[in-house]
Amino acid sequence: MSTSSVPRILLVGATGYIGSNALDHILKSTHPGLSKSTISVLVRGEDRAKKLKEGYGDRINPIVYSGVDDTEHVASVAAEHDIVLNIGVGYHPPSAVAMVQGLARRLADKGNKTPWIIQISGITNISDSPLQGDNHPERVHDDADSLAIYEFEKAADAKSPYLPRTTELAVLDAAVETGVNALCVQAPVIWGKGSGLLPTQGTVLPLFFRFILDKGYAFQLADEDARAAVVHIEDLSELFTMLTEKLLDDGGKDLPRGKKGIMFAQAGLIAHREVTRLCLDAAFRNGVLPKSDGPQQKEIRVVPVDEVLPYFGVGNFSMAVTSRAGAGHMNTVDTTVRRLGWKPRHSIEDLKSGAHFDEALKTLLSQEAASAKTV
Repeated sequence: MSTSSVPRILLVGATGYIGSNALDHILKSTHPGLSKSTISVLVRGEDRAKKLKEGYGDRINPIVYSGVDDTEHVASVAAEHDIVLNIGVGYHPPSAVAMVQGLARRLADKGNKTPWIIQISGITNISDSPLQGDNHPERVHDDADSLAIYEFEKAADAKSPYLPRTTELAVLDAAVETGVNALCVQAPVIWGKGSGLLPTQGTVLPLFFRFILDKGYAFQLADEDARAAVVHIEDLSELFTMLTEKLLDDGGKDLPRGKKGIMFAQAGLIAHREVTRLCLDAAFRNGVLPKSDGPQQKEIRVVPVDEVLPYFGVGNFSMAVTSRAGAGHMNTVDTTVRRLGWKPRHSIEDLKSGAHFDEALKTLLSQEAASAKTV
């Protein structure tokens, strides 16, 4: 970091669901190093920059760029900062590595302290792939031994490259090679309404609901043990805020980095079947189902992934993500963040209460009704 009293911070992804909410939390922090700081935000398009500026004024410095493929610009912008929070695209190795390389340029100035990148990632990186014959429901990953997770991912990616995992490994390896500090936060399934200026609702439940409303039944892709961790968007945003504050306090001396720079953050584990059942319950409870031409009782059917893909995206990448997220076993333990003092305020029981599913369904129906009026 620079020798100036206030390290310069760049946040990437300020117009997305996670990044927008993280930015909002960081700007609302009462930490003396953040409460009056100006945060640089890398955004695509003058319209987005204008909206953020209107909302946050002098607290942000929008930097417009053409997109993640403009890696030289990305590196140049990163080189002007001490801390990069890449909370945008977690599956684009060239831009993520460019950020590390940009930060590394700061090391040429002996007056600068070691810069940091906090990189968004996801727990599908450590998932098995039952639909492809790789089935390990008993496997547990605890970030107390994050080096073991790194080594697991290196072996898995050498055998079967998976873009989000490839990106995470590229960031960590580039950081080790250049002397930059890097930490990857493997986000789980994220739920809840956030406080950011731009997207405040997640994308996962709307995809489930669209399938259910079209078909009249819910789905599962594999056995009933398929599961993943979950976290509320507000709690995840608080984590990014806490990590940033620790970097300002003491340079992140207690944070894992390099090949050990992997951490989880979660409220608990939930079975895929339970999520899809809760969506189905909400559809029946709110009178959207049953339809006259569909099942009259609640049904959860085991379906091939091809039936689900039109709702989750097309192509090999979407197939890989959907197969892991919908059928995999992601048994994670977030020892590291608990030791650092992070604790979620929203429990998994809050998620299961049903109120969130009702709200997500009503929001989706309202959006679709508004969209229909504009056609």
